[in-house]
Amino acid sequence: MGQNANGFDLLSSFLPALIIGGIGYVYMAVCLMIIARKTHTPNGWMAWIPLLNLFLMCQCGRCSPAWAIGMIIPCLNIIAVPVVFGAIARVRGHSPWLGLLVFVPVINLFLPAILAAGEPSPGGAPAGAGTAGAPAGPPPGPRPCPKCGAAAAPDAAFCGECGQAIPAAPAAPPTSTPAGAAAPAAAGSGCGMIALVGVVLVGALMLGLCGVGAYFLLYEGSYDKPVQQQPDLPPRLAGTMEELPMDDQMIPTQLASQSFPEVPGVDPGGQPGEPGGAGQQPQVNIPAERLPPGLPPERLPQITINITVVTYRQPDAPGQPGVNVAVLDTSRNRSAGRDLTRDIVQATGGTPRNMRYTSPGTGQRYDVTRIESPEVVVYVMVSAPQDRVVMVYAPLAQAAGADRLANRVGNGGGVADPQFVPWMWVLPARPPGVWLVDLQVITRQEVLLAGQDARSQVQSDEEAATINQLLALVDVLMPERLIIARYINAAGLEWNVAVCDYDSLRKARQIWWTALWTVGTAAESRPQVQGVSGLQFTITDGAGQAEQLVAFRKGPYVTIVGKTGRDSLQSILALANALQM
Repeated sequence: MGQNANGFDLLSSFLPALIIGGIGYVYMAVCLMIIARKTHTPNGWMAWIPLLNLFLMCQCGRCSPAWAIGMIIPCLNIIAVPVVFGAIARVRGHSPWLGLLVFVPVINLFLPAILAAGEPSPGGAPAGAGTAGAPAGPPPGPRPCPKCGAAAAPDAAFCGECGQAIPAAPAAPPTSTPAGAAAPAAAGSGCGMIALVGVVLVGALMLGLCGVGAYFLLYEGSYDKPVQQQPDLPPRLAGTMEELPMDDQMIPTQLASQSFPEVPGVDPGGQPGEPGGAGQQPQVNIPAERLPPGLPPERLPQITINITVVTYRQPDAPGQPGVNVAVLDTSRNRSAGRDLTRDIVQATGGTPRNMRYTSPGTGQRYDVTRIESPEVVVYVMVSAPQDRVVMVYAPLAQAAGADRLANRVGNGGGVADPQFVPWMWVLPARPPGVWLVDLQVITRQEVLLAGQDARSQVQSDEEAATINQLLALVDVLMPERLIIARYINAAGLEWNVAVCDYDSLRKARQIWWTALWTVGTAAESRPQVQGVSGLQFTITDGAGQAEQLVAFRKGPYVTIVGKTGRDSLQSILALANALQM
């Protein structure tokens, strides 16, 4: 019963198209039958048979049947269809240029009726008949001599009996063409002229498409980038970034940062049901593989009020694993460094070695424990006031990289460091009544290097080929930087921002135009945001909860801003307009 219902629903969805298509087919067949009768073309029944009706159209227009083949070949039919209709128009007494009406929307629907209307075409010869194939008549017979009456040969100039001159035979009367009937030469010249015009039109169309394609693929354009200011970040997030190292051999390729609790002033260990309390444990968005063994992500809300993790890689060494540097704000848990060291030693079975380190840039002192096992190397670095813990974690194969970064902790510029400015300074300098609680930055370089790392570890050629295909897709679609930020207000309402920084006007324009041609037609409205026209959508999940999204492109940025709720458009636009782009 369910299958029958589904089949009926499917048929019902296509029924209007089937009815309209059937009416159009009958309309065209009736018009073609009338045209065949009025042009004295036999086999008018072919108008009802697919494909044969195309050959009937060629017969009505006194065209070669080869044009029927051209009418069903893509691109070539751009020439063949107007040629055949123009030839029919010529036979029906109209200008052959009438065939070009097939390119005019709405009017082309009336073209078959126009050709079928009016009186029958004069000169009722059937299709294919013409003077070239008509019999020449009986040959001339013997001619009598005017003097002696003897029969002379048809081509003789003198009588063979008496020598009398034989007058020449009278010339045959000229054949006349009935009024209104087109000469065969005219038919050929008409079709040829329309074909020539069609070729010119198609050539112009192709040149236009080539020009649009060249603009789409090659033109970079111009963009006046605004003067960006340092974004307004929560102090605990900005503070953890001050500890991040900078190195000339290893560069940061991705970042993840999250605050606990998300609503300031709320104790994460509060009563069940309170924001951040035991009844509403916040969702941790820090991936487990970027934390050292012994520190599961679900423990983070009990250890820190903010964690920032950055992955560093060597760009000139594809296939090498990355080094993760995690900075934790432990100002509310002064024993976190000691507890983490103990848990990591137990989880890895590694050997700890204690030392001290002073940052050459800031003079900050750290109590350091280096833990090495057969698999990993982990540094646990506790700042002197014990309010921050820095962990440098890498596979043993990248121990040299971990050692380099551990000896450079605190030498960077934090949020203002030149390597982080493209990542973060697109965020609002003054968010409208919200604050940042979750930030993810993934670079194109990280995805490609991680893919090359995965490819170096696979064994089969088939898996390697699959990874190569994915890397090729990433190379085309992935922006230089994907910035995902989550904002929250005092009531706990969330706004989500995704900024695709392509670092290229041309590539951003290509992606945006592709989005317009695919999903743009489903947009509910085109709101103005950042001085450009955007797309507004409403998405409903399985629970019936609606989320509004606004997508737009400004310069090299393709951005999506969303918020749960149907009455969220104005607050979405306020946050979107605050972005520094």
